[in-house]
Amino acid sequence: MTFARRSAASRSGGALVIVEWDLGPRNAAPDGKFSDLEMLVGTGGRVRSTDQHAALLARSGFHLERSARTPLGYGVLEALAV
Repeated sequence: MTFARRSAASRSGGALVIVEWDLGPRNAAPDGKFSDLEMLVGTGGRVRSTDQHAALLARSGFHLERSARTPLGYGVLEALAV
């Protein structure tokens, strides 16, 4: 997934929420890693880490405000338009 530049529809302070597998630390939380492997084999895509999302968001005019991991292993990231 490629983030487009922030448009007029997301004014400064507008929120963007991303829900995706949380890869977690090395040698832990295998579900996200299996999903990453499936995406790589099936589509050539990949699951990104929180740091990788933060870098993409910054290049797209957003700031990663906070992130949380759900009990099911998903990561929820909240980004604000700057």
